[in-house]
Amino acid sequence: MIVGRDVPKRKSARKFAGESAREMLKEAGFGRGREAIFLTAGQFSSVDWIDAILDYTGEADATIATWTAASADLDRVDKWIGSARLKTCSWIVDRSFPNRQPAICDAFRARFGDDSIRVFATHAKFSMIWNDDGWRVIALTSANLNLNARTEMFHAADDPELFGQFKAMVDDVFAAQKPGEGFKGDAGKRKPMEALKQRGLFERGTAMGLKTPLGVGLN
Repeated sequence: MIVGRDVPKRKSARKFAGESAREMLKEAGFGRGREAIFLTAGQFSSVDWIDAILDYTGEADATIATWTAASADLDRVDKWIGSARLKTCSWIVDRSFPNRQPAICDAFRARFGDDSIRVFATHAKFSMIWNDDGWRVIALTSANLNLNARTEMFHAADDPELFGQFKAMVDDVFAAQKPGEGFKGDAGKRKPMEALKQRGLFERGTAMGLKTPLGVGLN
């Protein structure tokens, strides 16, 4: 996935004095059609970040991609579902998560269900937040869900075009792997990445005007 566009004018500030996610979003003027980009001292987590964004959107659906997560963070997201914060939440996690944290992974599956989880080789951390009121938020970050006292990057944008690019990728990941398949073995874990690469080859070939675009790059 590649997105290229003009750089807009932005208001910028350096914030390392313990400001909360809510305070930083407010100062950045986040809202409809707006974006906010922060560097922090690790004073809040990705879950805090998502929670603050939900103050703007109201009840929404979400997809969360993370490399790892702690039980407390998963508990917090779980409590949002059905409590006027989240209607649904789907997940993308790294293929190493079940082996690194088997107990947390088992509880994770029990809470959210295999239908809502896909597992493959990923280090990307992002969230998609959307609802019937027209919000289409992409939240990008360097942070996993848990609080980490290190410099972290957070970016949120109510941007339907960018949202659509991420949604297409997420849809391909969910379509390529059956529920629970990513927890059973390497073959299942490989399927989403193989599908993404195939999609890339197809789009590359189509752009080059080839009749058999899947053959691009195979020689």
